[in-house]
Amino acid sequence: MRSNAKISLAAACTLTALTVTSLAVGGAHTWDVWEVFSNSDGTIQFVELRETGGGNAETGIAGHIVSSAPSGGSHTISTTPPATTANKSFLIGTVAFAALPGAPPVDETLPDNFLDAFDSSVTYSPYDTGTWTSGLLPTDGYYALSRVTAGGPLVRRPNTPRNYATTQATVNTSGNLALPAVSEGGVFGQPMRASRVTADGSAIQITFDTAACPGEMDQQIIYGQRSGFPGTAGGVITPLGGRCDIGTATPFVWNPTRTPDDGSNLMWFLIVTEDNAGTEGPWGSYNNVTERTGPGANGSSGVCGTTNKDVTNLCGH
Repeated sequence: MRSNAKISLAAACTLTALTVTSLAVGGAHTWDVWEVFSNSDGTIQFVELRETGGGNAETGIAGHIVSSAPSGGSHTISTTPPATTANKSFLIGTVAFAALPGAPPVDETLPDNFLDAFDSSVTYSPYDTGTWTSGLLPTDGYYALSRVTAGGPLVRRPNTPRNYATTQATVNTSGNLALPAVSEGGVFGQPMRASRVTADGSAIQITFDTAACPGEMDQQIIYGQRSGFPGTAGGVITPLGGRCDIGTATPFVWNPTRTPDDGSNLMWFLIVTEDNAGTEGPWGSYNNVTERTGPGANGSSGVCGTTNKDVTNLCGH
């Protein structure tokens, strides 16, 4: 009995030691480079790492190096985040980024000019590297390079930095006071939402984002029918008319809506900003690059007294 008791005690001690060792080491290999951002002078930058394997004990990131290439920017992580880590983000940002109103608090401080405008990769050593074509790092103060899925490419998207506490925001340091585009449904990638107020669709409620792109003065609805679409991609879109001066509040109830008269039974509409002085904001791009074009001056709609379009503000575009 004594012998068995000693064996039992020894086994228990061994198991305890193994458990303590496992917790102390922690994992580190399932973190990916998720998003990188820089303004034009390199003072406002961040790198977001994200745990993509669903592991709750991936806390061993301290001591690992985050580096940019070919410029050679380098930062050694010094923080051990608490469990649980599954699908969390770790945000490393410059002092100026952390000082921006509304920016998520950073988990660690990144040195200024960690990223160079002609860099083409960021590495979380030795486990993951995010790459892009040299010269394509956005520096307009709004767009970032970010992943949509684990292991996917870094692509140009509005910035969405998120920290370990899961606080997320979008910053805009472009300094551009021109009219912005009307953002989507409040979350990037989520479309504007429309729902019928009346059974026949003669009145609809439209919900859109009013927070991501400040600076709008008023908004208007541009609408058309199937015959107003161009025959080729990138061609001129011809509106049927407009619902003018709808303000800036969301949701907006459009009553009554228009009915197509070209036999298509299809109506489309677009919400754009306007300055009440004949200029409207961007319509967005049809291929993530090229601005949609209307029949008026500079591609404007020509409805609601619009005689010009300003696409210099990239927010929401």
